[in-house]
Amino acid sequence: MALWGRVFQRLLFALYRQRIALLLLLVIVAGAGTYYLWLNQTNLPNEAAAAGTQPVEVTVSDLQGQANNATLTLKEKNGSRRISMAVGLTEALAIAQKRGQTQIPPDQQPQSYALMRDTIQQMGGRIDRVLVNDATQSQYLAQIVVSDGNGGDVKVIKARPGDAVALALQANAPIFVENQVLDRFGTKGSG
Repeated sequence: MALWGRVFQRLLFALYRQRIALLLLLVIVAGAGTYYLWLNQTNLPNEAAAAGTQPVEVTVSDLQGQANNATLTLKEKNGSRRISMAVGLTEALAIAQKRGQTQIPPDQQPQSYALMRDTIQQMGGRIDRVLVNDATQSQYLAQIVVSDGNGGDVKVIKARPGDAVALALQANAPIFVENQVLDRFGTKGSG
């Protein structure tokens, strides 16, 4: 605290003596330092690896139900754990159609996921993966990871898991679930 007091006193003294150049330099250094700290805190893959929460790749193993009472089951690719979650009608129809489980009449086709995929691609982006990353007492939480396609800028978009999975299937992107989510909420099945 004494350090910040001295810094503040010096800033006031610089203003008093009209040392604008020194004040400007301090503001630039403080801004650059803040940006550097923020940049290092947004490195999601490295943070996940350091925290031991490596995501596990999953596949859509089952979709059952109808109307607003559909259940989607995701199974880990190289294991037997699985999680099930409720999805809405639009997501269920899009997932079922991409899996070849149903022929949907043209007037009911859920075209919004194809539109989202095409929009991202037309803007130079790519859907890298989706991740079911957490859960509350009433729902799962997911993220869609979109990159600029050149290994540069990466954006993470929060989404409902059903929407994220439907978009991943539309874009042929891999689907992941955090290991801790599978451990806590998953069940073990055969094969």
